[in-house]
Amino acid sequence: MNETNRPQQTPSLTESPAQPQSPSADSRSIPVQKLTPPTPKTAADEASAQTAEIPAPPKQEPASQNDAPTEAAPTVKKVYVNAPPKKREPNEKRIHWGKEILQALALIGSVILRMLSWLLNIVMTVALIGMITGAIVGGVFALWIKNYVDPSIDTSLLTTSQDLTTCLYYMDYSEDPLGIPVEITDQRLHSTENRLWVAYNDLPLDLVNAFIAVEDHRFWKHKGVDWYATIGATFKWMIGLSSRGGSTITQQLVKNITQDDDVTIQRKVQEIFRALNLENQRSKEEIIELYLNTISFGQGCYGIRAAAQRYFNKDVSELNLTECAALAAIPKSPTYYNPYRNPENNETRRNTEVLKEMLEHGLITQAEHDVAASRTLVLDMTYDEVTGTTTNSWYTDAVIEDVIAALQKKLNISYIAASTMLYSQGLTIYTCMDPFVQETLEEIFTDDSNFPRVASAVKPECSMVITDPKTGVILGLVGGRGEKTLSRAFNIATMAKRSPGSSIKPLTVYAPALDAGLITYGSIVDDTPFMFNERTDQWGNIRYTAYPSNLPAVYRGLTTINSAVERSVNTIAMKVLDRLGTQTSYDFSQRIGLDSITDSYTRVDGAVLSDIDYAPLALGALTVGVSPREMTQAYSFLANGGIYTEARTFYKVLDKNGEVLIDNTPETQIVTSEKTASIMTKMLQNVVKNGTAKAITLQKYVDVAGKTGTATDDYDRWFCGYTPYYVGSCWFGYSEPRTIGNISSISPATQIWDIVMTRLHQPIIDEAKKTGDPLETFELANGVVTATYCADSGKLVTDACRCDPRGSRVETGYFTQETVPTTACDTHILVDYDTVTGAVACPDCPPENIKQIALIRVEDRDFPAEVVVTDAQYVYRTWTPEDGITDSKTLPYFYALIEEGRFCGTSGVTTRVVNSFCAEHYIDHSEDTETTDPDVPDVPDVPDVPDVPDTPDVPPTVDTTPDTEPPVQNPPDVTDPPVENPDPPQTEESTAEDPPAETTPPDSAADPTDPTDPPTNE
Repeated sequence: MNETNRPQQTPSLTESPAQPQSPSADSRSIPVQKLTPPTPKTAADEASAQTAEIPAPPKQEPASQNDAPTEAAPTVKKVYVNAPPKKREPNEKRIHWGKEILQALALIGSVILRMLSWLLNIVMTVALIGMITGAIVGGVFALWIKNYVDPSIDTSLLTTSQDLTTCLYYMDYSEDPLGIPVEITDQRLHSTENRLWVAYNDLPLDLVNAFIAVEDHRFWKHKGVDWYATIGATFKWMIGLSSRGGSTITQQLVKNITQDDDVTIQRKVQEIFRALNLENQRSKEEIIELYLNTISFGQGCYGIRAAAQRYFNKDVSELNLTECAALAAIPKSPTYYNPYRNPENNETRRNTEVLKEMLEHGLITQAEHDVAASRTLVLDMTYDEVTGTTTNSWYTDAVIEDVIAALQKKLNISYIAASTMLYSQGLTIYTCMDPFVQETLEEIFTDDSNFPRVASAVKPECSMVITDPKTGVILGLVGGRGEKTLSRAFNIATMAKRSPGSSIKPLTVYAPALDAGLITYGSIVDDTPFMFNERTDQWGNIRYTAYPSNLPAVYRGLTTINSAVERSVNTIAMKVLDRLGTQTSYDFSQRIGLDSITDSYTRVDGAVLSDIDYAPLALGALTVGVSPREMTQAYSFLANGGIYTEARTFYKVLDKNGEVLIDNTPETQIVTSEKTASIMTKMLQNVVKNGTAKAITLQKYVDVAGKTGTATDDYDRWFCGYTPYYVGSCWFGYSEPRTIGNISSISPATQIWDIVMTRLHQPIIDEAKKTGDPLETFELANGVVTATYCADSGKLVTDACRCDPRGSRVETGYFTQETVPTTACDTHILVDYDTVTGAVACPDCPPENIKQIALIRVEDRDFPAEVVVTDAQYVYRTWTPEDGITDSKTLPYFYALIEEGRFCGTSGVTTRVVNSFCAEHYIDHSEDTETTDPDVPDVPDVPDVPDVPDTPDVPPTVDTTPDTEPPVQNPPDVTDPPVENPDPPQTEESTAEDPPAETTPPDSAADPTDPTDPPTNE
């Protein structure tokens, strides 16, 4: 290295004086060495630069590891330009990159280790928290399972090796008041023809494989729960998709056995534990056997044997592959995939799902698949007809269903388990059937001549239930007309739910309101619309429709409760229900056995409906409907002094050892007072004597009370009635609801009821004639008295009541001692009436024309549209001439009081109405002035003040001393006094869904020439 370029360290260095630094000079001092000998210097040279001789330093060791060794050098002279040389700091070192990189790597490693340690701490903390939480949750879950989940399951009742016959008995009371059991020998439930069970070894392999392929293809591998399917179903449920398909055959069997199908997490968890438990108790073969013998196949079939017989009239062992696939397609939705009702749906599922799955899982060959898929499914639904087995009676079918339900409740077992017990364990059942009643019903219902003829090829159906009014037991029933050919067929008497129409009114409206003291026999309610439905027509005009309508479609005004029941007036029922309250009415319906009346019902489209409303409870427009059995047991409390007893078909069930298995003694409860039941019965007697059921002929011999009913669009006809001996309800209509129409002069239900009851009472009537003993009658309860009352006020009759132009308004009714009328009628008001003009007299009417009549005070009729109310022409309102004169013959004298756009009702007659004003004789005194003496100072005129009646009984008058007599304005023609409009002919009562009529009055209801007539509101 050149020495001149190496930094020097010279402690004894002599430096020349520092020179001033030029502003533009570099801030660094640059040393310059001169290698030539020195020359003489001038003074200028001395001034411009300073030189120094610097001896060469001796050779020495480097001061640091970066310094290289030096050699001796000759003395040289250094020259510093602008600044002295920069000294080197003693600690300045060169960078060692290898070491620096290692140090950096060490630092990075330290940071990474710290991060890993931090993450490990987090993971360990989370794991610890998870372990603690898991332990807590696991403990809680285990505790929850222990307390709320029952993993046990009992299948012992589903299988039995017994083939014991179950026998049915009726009780004969002819010789012993306690009754002697008599076996119904042709209604035994016994041995193989009634046995439903099929052992696994008797099941075709194709049948087993078909169900396994489509329901649970991993059945032979899992231990009761298919965890793959369960996790998949759970995931779908969590993301909001359908979670169906996760249940195994074992789990479905658990559901069938327990009948527990609530959609809850607890139910699902319990089902899983029970399935695991069941797999430990039973083999796979036993489980599939249990499953195929318990599932529903529609058409009332439970179990594979019943299904094979019902659909194909075959034993299970005779089924081919196509039939096996068809049966395997049904359980997913027994109605939708029913091969009889929906053959296309069944064919699609058996080919695209059942057979396809069997092929994919190697359970059948391609050739077998193709043959089975191409084969036409042939149904044979004639099993009961060709086997020659005895067909159950309608009563036996009802007993079977009732006993099965009782066994389910008593033993907490499934339907199929209870059914197996019934058919195989040799039970003894004591029924409530009366052979005479049952035989009479079956004989009448198999004779078509007892039913009205219809033009349609489809015959209407009919059913009836008869009970004992004192005990509530069902003595006989029929679930359809014609000869019964199927055992356990659909029983209309016990299973059908149909709208009861007006037959429900005594049960849900009048009886509870009467018992609550809200009404009496003679209470008055105005037969006018309960409300108006508003709509806008295509031209933007607002139209009003009165609701509800009556049948006949007319409103009659002030009406007694007895008349409303007798004529089945819809408006009165609805207004009384409004007083009672819909919730109170619903609660009462539940106390008398109308269980099908529901507080909440969700339709398939998600709409939520409720029967706690006016139309269902007042008019019978129920969401689901009620059965004839329910209606019969509900009416029983009226026939039994207010005591309700649930209707039943059997007394008790004994096991094979003769021990009582089920005691079916019902509980009784008092639902109304005996007085209420007695008064209600008297009103229902009037329905038969004078009202909608007066065609019943039995009333000539025996006391009969009852109520007719016509339901929505005339789809259903009812008569529910009773005598001192029997209670019966008869329904008539089509299986598939359709309008019945006018197929007979009287209601078919009323006609059939009369035929049956007349036949049943004939022996009683004959016996009474033979012995001379009187027949039983409806006796008045203690505390019920008779009293007269005014038919327009419900109060004591006055002289005014007898002056009603319609004739005497005095009626006799039944009351308790607390509700008998005690106050005088204040509804009838005496007014002067001009007998010549046939109108309410004015002060100017000739005295010889005047007589007094009574009008009825009704001040609150105010309608948005005109309504025909037959008593409107007899209505009185407080009025004076200053309120305005109405000279129309068809409008009431007080019409000027009615606000524009409002209406008070019209009688709808074309003749002059009774309460019109006698404008023919009226003289207007409003322009009369007093004549004063000219000598007397002028004083302000005092207006004429019309005479005001001192009492309401005085008719409206005006000042009768005018100074001059002005001519009569627009005198109308004098006509004869109006004739009261006769009532329309009596017909069946209206229904909950009668099409409401527009309330526009007839064109003839107003005088077209009268400028004061109101405009017609269409």
